[in-house]
Amino acid sequence: YRLPTYHRLDVSYRLRYEFSKWTFLPFIEIINVTNHKNVLTRVFDTSFNPATTNDLYQLPLLPTIGFTAEF
Repeated sequence: YRLPTYHRLDVSYRLRYEFSKWTFLPFIEIINVTNHKNVLTRVFDTSFNPATTNDLYQLPLLPTIGFTAEF
């Protein structure tokens, strides 16, 4: 069997600040903005007749903040 359709929307906003020999790159990201339940894997349990399935989902909406420093 095939897994259900997979789609997600990621949004990112990044800035760049330069100070002499240093560069700072702060960012804000939102992963899976639509909060769609994407199936990561499907587990089949064949001990029952008919076989049953359990879906394992990926992470839902995930906001992230951080920065990168270059020197």
